[in-house]
Amino acid sequence: MKKILVTILGIALVLGISAFYWKHTETSSPQPIYELDGTTDTLADGAWSYAGQLRTSPIQNDTKSFTSSSLGISLQYPADWLLFENEHTESGQYHQSTLFIVPQKSMLESIKAARSNFPHESPLSVVITFSKNVDSYTLEEWLATGYTNYEPEYDETLVAKEIDFNGLKAMQYNSNFGLRETDYIAFIYKDWTVFISSASELEDSDVNLIINSIKLAD
Repeated sequence: MKKILVTILGIALVLGISAFYWKHTETSSPQPIYELDGTTDTLADGAWSYAGQLRTSPIQNDTKSFTSSSLGISLQYPADWLLFENEHTESGQYHQSTLFIVPQKSMLESIKAARSNFPHESPLSVVITFSKNVDSYTLEEWLATGYTNYEPEYDETLVAKEIDFNGLKAMQYNSNFGLRETDYIAFIYKDWTVFISSASELEDSDVNLIINSIKLAD
C-alpha cells in the first residue's frame, strides 16, 4: 500500500512540477527555454523542463557523456536520449540531486503535453538520485527506511541480490509491486545515499549502456 501511495504521489508531483515549470519559464528565468516547435534544434544546454536542466553532450560512437565533479559520477547514455539534472537545495542539509535520463522522443512528447496542460505521466526513464546521508545510514538501515521500494516482507514480487558496484556493496533488485515493473540499485557512496531506478520496459541494451558505464570518483 505504501508503494502504491508513493507512486500516486509521484504522478501528482509531476503534474505539480509541470505547472511550476511553465509559470517559471514565463517569468524571469535566465536560462534558454525549450519551446516545442516540431524540431529538436531548439534544445539548448541549461534549458528547463519539469525534469530539471538539460545537459547536452557531443555524440561520439553513438553515445553521449555526462560528468559531475560535485557528485563524483561520470556516465554514458544513448545518442537519442536526453539527460536532465535537478538539484533540490531548498531542503537544507537534506540536499538532493537527481539525474533524469530519458529517450528523447518520449520526453519531447511529455514536454508537449505539459506545455498544453494535459495530464501526463513521466516517460520511462533511468533515474539516479543522490541524497545527503545526513543520518549516516548503513546500506541495510537505509533499505529498511521504506524510501527505496525495498520491502521484502510485503512485496512478493521482489527479487534481490547483493552485488559489487564500483567497489561498493550494493543491493540490486526488481519489483513488480505497483503500477510499473522497475529495476533498482541502491548503495552508499561517500556522504550520499544513491538510488538508481529504471523501468523494466526500457530496452535492456540502453539501460545496460548507462549502468555499466557509471564511474564513481575515489
